[in-house]
Amino acid sequence: MAPFQMTKKLRACLPLLIACLLPGAAAGATATAPPQVHPSTEKEFVGTWKSIPVPLNQQPAESQSHPFLQGTCNYFMHGADGVWALVVIESYPGAEEKARRCNLTVKEVAAQAALLPDSMRLHWERKDGLFRMVGSGGTGFLWSSQTVESDGSISVDPQSPALTLKRGDLIMQMADRTASKVLWRMVLRKVTR
Repeated sequence: MAPFQMTKKLRACLPLLIACLLPGAAAGATATAPPQVHPSTEKEFVGTWKSIPVPLNQQPAESQSHPFLQGTCNYFMHGADGVWALVVIESYPGAEEKARRCNLTVKEVAAQAALLPDSMRLHWERKDGLFRMVGSGGTGFLWSSQTVESDGSISVDPQSPALTLKRGDLIMQMADRTASKVLWRMVLRKVTR
């Protein structure tokens, strides 16, 4: 079965992305100016991004962790040349050190990405409205990407903090190989300095 064979199922969910990303949002959760989104273009996708944590209760029930996102501070590089890299800054003791280490510039992320083994440097392509990241061994990941058009936040329940989204953020959803089921969600914020 080809990886893009069932992309229509995932694309059908895209207009309801906020409701899919934040369970309960459509069922009366408090919302302050819910942000508008649209499918990301390649131009919007390219850049250096910092991962903004999405609470576990807003992840698919069967996906309470993800092997690539174990660090406390994750950066992604989506190159115009098709290179895709993940830079993970591990947890450091002390709040000051953590804040310092998780505030990298574009140049610092690029320097860290240059040190990555080939297994952590993938290539991306856009096909059928999805982004496919492929490694040297042919292993691939499918992601839908939505660009946030306006600032906003949604609070799912009183025990969960509101997820704040800013204009230009990317809402990413990793799909299974058939693009019919969401496996993991994340929000990426562009690094601009």
